[in-house]
Amino acid sequence: MSRKKKAASVEERREARRKRQRRKRTSRKIAVTLLLLIGVCIGICFTPVFSVKEIRVSGTNQVPAEQISASSGVSVGQNIFTFNIHEVAERLKQIPYVDEVTVRRNYPNVLSVEVREAVPVAYVSIGGGFAVIDKTARVLEGTEDRAKYKIPLISQEEIGNYTLGEKLTVAKEGSFPVLLEAAVAVSNNQFSDRITDIYSEEKEVYMKISDTLKIKLGSGEKLSAKMNMLKAVLENLPKGSKGTLDMTNGEKVYLTSDG
Repeated sequence: MSRKKKAASVEERREARRKRQRRKRTSRKIAVTLLLLIGVCIGICFTPVFSVKEIRVSGTNQVPAEQISASSGVSVGQNIFTFNIHEVAERLKQIPYVDEVTVRRNYPNVLSVEVREAVPVAYVSIGGGFAVIDKTARVLEGTEDRAKYKIPLISQEEIGNYTLGEKLTVAKEGSFPVLLEAAVAVSNNQFSDRITDIYSEEKEVYMKISDTLKIKLGSGEKLSAKMNMLKAVLENLPKGSKGTLDMTNGEKVYLTSDG
């Protein structure tokens, strides 16, 4: 073998040896790094610095903050890294009055829960009582006291049963969807306290203000425009007015006598 080839072979063996040594050093560094990370994680999990000291709840009115805390599944003293905040949010959404919820970790030791509650828009007769529903027909609660909220009663055939936190099951071909839409429009315009009942007669939508004054909305079309007009009308309506406020055409309001 020539000296040139022999020298090349020796150099190749040295280079191979150097590569093996570099791989070993790299492997050791990776192993040490992993051990350090594991140690840090263990330290974080057991150090009291990251133990939850407070579950801070905001945005609640109907739902007690204590109920939110209890339903979160998180306990004071629990490590702040040992639970999934998305799972916490999903659990809280099962509470009927919780419409939306945002859960955050406020390091080092506070769990923040921001709630947006559902708004009651109407009652629906259920057996001998009433179901309080939101804009999606989700049942927020059952009650026998219709005076609890100043919201209208959607009059229709009684629904036999319901489940808290779930939408009412009604026939799509019935009048309920448009009656609910009217109730939502009333709520959005902030005069739910003026309307006592929402019902239909011969496929036309009516709203009742008192035993002697009602509103005829027609088929339920152009509800948004009609609610804007009605809001102005109610603000200027003389006390003791009687008859029917006819808003069928959606452009003008006529007060007609029922006599």
